[in-house]
Amino acid sequence: MGRELEDFLLLPFRGFDVGDEWIVKEKKLEEVRATYLVVFGAAVRPNGLPSGTLERRVRFALDESQRWDVVRFILSGGVGKFGPSEASVMKRLLLEAGIGEEQIILDEDSNDTLSSGCRIKELLEYIHNVERVVVCSSSYHIPRCRMLLKIFGIKSEAAMVASDRRWIGWGKWFYYTLREGVAIPYDFMAAIICLLRS
Repeated sequence: MGRELEDFLLLPFRGFDVGDEWIVKEKKLEEVRATYLVVFGAAVRPNGLPSGTLERRVRFALDESQRWDVVRFILSGGVGKFGPSEASVMKRLLLEAGIGEEQIILDEDSNDTLSSGCRIKELLEYIHNVERVVVCSSSYHIPRCRMLLKIFGIKSEAAMVASDRRWIGWGKWFYYTLREGVAIPYDFMAAIICLLRS
């Protein structure tokens, strides 16, 4: 494939790392309907390793991938307080688990749930083999993720995930759940305003 043609084909994915193999196999991928597992990021530790929450979200996605025949992963999360990007850390975990690089699409620009929803919407507009979209995150976080995708016109399903209570305890779980209760109406209004301005 000529360099100019490859650059042209990559234009719609500016801002996304879709892997060197992805564009080469684009036509083949579009002929096969796939389940897209959207994994929302979480914090990275100071040493660059995934936090427990981030690692669990990837594990949930791996478990969910066993339910479907053809799977692609969209990993969303930029650089937070510590680098590298949440998406790149998730990618490393998937590669270590045996997932092929051509199955992985990165969004490293999003810095919160709202911006992840926006970027995922932009990406999915250019993908034509979507059978279904499945949201993979913490159980308390999934409702807000799905709400945003719905506002942006994306129908989604929730991954089958376990409650984080067993790992983080009742106190943190209650705090995170309460925080989601505040964030949901805020992100709802912000997403509506974003749509009205677009």
